[in-house]
Amino acid sequence: MTMTINRPEQSETVLVLGRECWTPGGSSGVLHAMSEHGVPMVQRNAATDAEECPGAVPLPVVGETVRILPAGAEGPVIAGCWMGWQRAREGASVDTVAVRVLVGAEIVSRLVPITALDAAITVTGVTSPETKDAVAAAASLSAQLDRKDTEQRNYLDGLVQDAHEYADENDLCSRFDDFMENHGFPRRERSYEVRITFEDVYVTVMAESQEAADAAVGAEDVAHSVAGALPPWEVA
Repeated sequence: MTMTINRPEQSETVLVLGRECWTPGGSSGVLHAMSEHGVPMVQRNAATDAEECPGAVPLPVVGETVRILPAGAEGPVIAGCWMGWQRAREGASVDTVAVRVLVGAEIVSRLVPITALDAAITVTGVTSPETKDAVAAAASLSAQLDRKDTEQRNYLDGLVQDAHEYADENDLCSRFDDFMENHGFPRRERSYEVRITFEDVYVTVMAESQEAADAAVGAEDVAHSVAGALPPWEVA
């Protein structure tokens, strides 16, 4: 059984079954079939059976030409030859991935929402077999360089952490931090107390006199007043 999705804006169709697909949570699999309810059936690996996976997105294949629309109509359209994708770096949304597209002679890397990569909408055609092979080779090399870059970055992050711990354990002075900064590495972070002064803060209380009102005000009243409307403040 095969399945294609017709795109109203184009005459051709895109085969979606058998494609690599992204699934909610950031993992991937192969779009095996569609359930009788129209839910994608995704096979995670050869040793497991396909299972329903709502929200699965079939992805372009290396060598296909794509046109990726920006999220929310903001930013330029990416039109070129698909080279692949990888999970976004730590801190990015789980629904965002990093894509690589060959645009002319330039490899464009960009973070895009996964919903913008649905092959049924994004794929515009295929290149010649020769071009596809060349793009696949370039994509493989680009992916290797990305992995090397990630490994190098992880190594340097670990090295900086070890250096900071060594400096703390051996009571190294601020010249160590100056050295790190001069070589493009972060300085150590430390705990600092910052004194904050507020202008007048008014608290309304029910009392029989001003003296009684002054005596009735507690820390909870002041905290509630400050949280409700932050008064002007400055670092002393």
